[in-house]
Amino acid sequence: MMRLVILADDLTGALDTGVQFAAAGVRTAVTVGDLPPGDCTVAVCDLETRQLTPDAAYARTKAAVSNALAAGAEFLYLKTDSGLRGQIGAELAAVQEAFPQVLFAPAYPENRRVTKGGIHYIDGTPVSQSLFGRDARTPVRHDRVADVLRESCSLPVREVSDPTALPAAPFVLLADAVTDADLTAWAASGLSRGIRAYSGCAGMAKALQPLLSLPRESALAAPAAAPLLTVCGSISPVSRAQLTFAQKAGIPAVRLRDADPAALAAALRAHGAAILASAYADADVAENNAGGETADSVAEKLAALAAALLSEVRPLSLFVIGGDTLMALTRALPGCQIRPLRELSSGVVLCELRVGKQSVTLVTKSGSFGEADVIVKIREILP
Repeated sequence: MMRLVILADDLTGALDTGVQFAAAGVRTAVTVGDLPPGDCTVAVCDLETRQLTPDAAYARTKAAVSNALAAGAEFLYLKTDSGLRGQIGAELAAVQEAFPQVLFAPAYPENRRVTKGGIHYIDGTPVSQSLFGRDARTPVRHDRVADVLRESCSLPVREVSDPTALPAAPFVLLADAVTDADLTAWAASGLSRGIRAYSGCAGMAKALQPLLSLPRESALAAPAAAPLLTVCGSISPVSRAQLTFAQKAGIPAVRLRDADPAALAAALRAHGAAILASAYADADVAENNAGGETADSVAEKLAALAAALLSEVRPLSLFVIGGDTLMALTRALPGCQIRPLRELSSGVVLCELRVGKQSVTLVTKSGSFGEADVIVKIREILP
């Protein structure tokens, strides 16, 4: 029976939130667009709203909330970007129409993203001054979370800092949180007061998971041994640092515009790992832009190459960095299914990708997550 529906604005976010439940043995399914089948306990639906207009994001979220209620969902969770990108206000407005009280805690303390006094911080820097304020597609222009929300929608917001003193009126309750313990306190307080709608990134979902008393299944099997292809469409400074670290560690790296599928396949067989990325340096980004490439066209080309290599090199494991690239991969593999299994590190999700009868080990993460050595560590962790 479906107990919880999670609505996400991109696919990597859907997976890093859904895995908080899957890793605990809760039957969890992730889909794009429509709700998963009703035989799952947690249904995760990627709505792909981050790049939409506020009105379109509102309409898509409103329809998804209606579908969740019709499916009998007891709880609803709106997964938002930990850097506050996207149309969060419009999405929350659609949720708040169906659930008068929504508890929104955007912090992710274990990734150094916290909310204090209503201001959101990334690594101690106000969010608009961080890399999210310089995002190429959806830059964040405000530091106060309430202002970010109101940029796309008029919304009844109440900033709250004390979990023991939640107001009863219909509001989106905007919660401060600087530690994981704070998130746990908010989750416990909300549930004790009968709140059924929550929002935030994977941090708040992780706090809710043990408190919802969802049924568990047996442990999942370990992935099979295979070469690892890292596919990166993100040009975030975080991702670029990870690519540089992996290159220095000796992992063969190829730029998208220079990629030869046969050479990549040979590198994977010879070295057990390879990297395919759109850009490793500022000059690569400038050259892509000068050539008329867009984020979408880059993602499509990366996905097409990765899909071709899945047919050429068997078995093959994939580490996909960036939500646009992961979304493009699902389009390049019609009928594929993704099942989150567990987190390998914060925001880095181990999944099973099924393509027909082929089972592929898939690791995903957002472009803005992870330490510099994450690619090297994933290569060491996987068989």
